[in-house]
Order: sequence, then structure tokens, then C-alpha cells
Amino acid sequence: MQIIVRHTCNLNLNDKSIQRKIGIGIIQDFNPNAWMESIGNLHAEEQHQLNQKITNDAKNSFYLARMAAKMAITNLTGLEANNTWIDHGVFGYPVLENDSLGLGISLAHTVSSGFAACYDHRDKIGVDIELVNETKNTVIETALTKREIELVNTKGNNRTVYLHLIWAAREALSKALQTGFLIPLELLEVDAVIKNDGYYEFTFKHFSLFKSKAFEFNKSICTIAYPERCLLNIEPILTLLKRNKSEYSQNKVKEI
Repeated sequence: MQIIVRHTCNLNLNDKSIQRKIGIGIIQDFNPNAWMESIGNLHAEEQHQLNQKITNDAKNSFYLARMAAKMAITNLTGLEANNTWIDHGVFGYPVLENDSLGLGISLAHTVSSGFAACYDHRDKIGVDIELVNETKNTVIETALTKREIELVNTKGNNRTVYLHLIWAAREALSKALQTGFLIPLELLEVDAVIKNDGYYEFTFKHFSLFKSKAFEFNKSICTIAYPERCLLNIEPILTLLKRNKSEYSQNKVKEI
């Protein structure tokens, strides 16, 4: 089964003096050899990078993240993205080569999913996707602060989900900052989690100029971190996901 979600979200300053957009790409493919069937969609440099991966899981993850990124680029610019390839900056964050539009790119993956956002380089955006898996709870807990554990412990039976939500929010913030986990993890501490209709919002203790939103997608959590002084509208994505929930559960191919 392959599920593709592509959309463009509005990113406006609170006073609406600046109105920009973010291209979003989400792809989920449970075929462990998906990369073999569609490797031609990658730039030659990306194909070379993929061939350096040793395991099928690593190749699938690489491929799905790149394909989500190409959908996000095309959504934002209307241009075919095959002539642009994604390399890594000095600290490992993704950068677009052959880019003349001044774009930024953030991407994330699991073994079966890719999630990406393409944005104006003047904005600072980061994304993450995490497969919710109870076996990771202990590892995540050891990295959280006392305050974050207290937040999780108030959520009752949703403890596993909230552990992954906070971890994904931290990782998305680290990508928006373009530091990754090169800084002390406690600096990425989540200060508050608010549950809304279909999505979650987060604020950060040490980086109050950022916030993030997250939504659940087929047992995974997708998170976007962005500047606090902006308004990010993700409702159209939520509407599309909700509308097609029955198709997902029936394992039908669906492109949005």
C-alpha cells in the first residue's frame, strides 16, 4: 500500500504583514522494497547516496524521505524537483543543491514513512515523524526532563502517545534550529502540550520564539516546529486525512 499526501499550508505573521506558504509532503509505503521500484525518481547524486546504504530498511527510509521532500518542493514552487538534489550541511541538516529560489527543506522518516516541509529560507521550519511504539518508552523517558515526565504522567492511558509527541516536538525544534541533537537535550524541553480537535500544540521552555503542531497519521506522529509569531494552518491536511481514513484502513492506494 502507498499513501501520498501533498498540500500547501499558509504561514503568516500574526499581524498578517507577511504571508508565505509551506509545501508539505507525506508518503507511506509498506513495501520493504519500495526504493527498488521507483529509484528513477531520485537525482543521480541521490541514487549514489542510496546505493551506499547497506540494509533495505536504510534504503527505504532514505528513499521515502527524499520522495516526501520532492513532493513538498513541487507543491511550494510548482516545479519538478528531480533536477534538485538534497545534500547535507556541515551539521548534517538537509540542504537543497541547484536551488535558485532560496528554499529551505526539512525532512524525516521511519522505515515505512517520509515527511517533509519546503519553505522560504527566511523562515525556520523543522519536521519529525515518529512511529508510536511502546518498546521505545523507556529510552525516551531517560532523555526527558522532570517537567516533561510530569506532563506525560497527567495523560493516563495516553502515556505512550505523549512520550512520542514530546520527543517528536523536541526533534522538530532541533531541526528548525539546524543544530540537531548537538546541543544539550534539556535545552529542547517542552513547556506545555495542548490537545485540540485533531492536533496538538507545544511550547518550549528555552526557545519561546518557537512552537510546534503535531497530528497522528497511521500509528505515526507528524510534527512541525515553526516561529511562534507566525500562524500555521494545518487544518486542510487534517481534513484530508480524516476524509480518507476509511481508505487507509482498507489498505487502498490513495493520493491526495
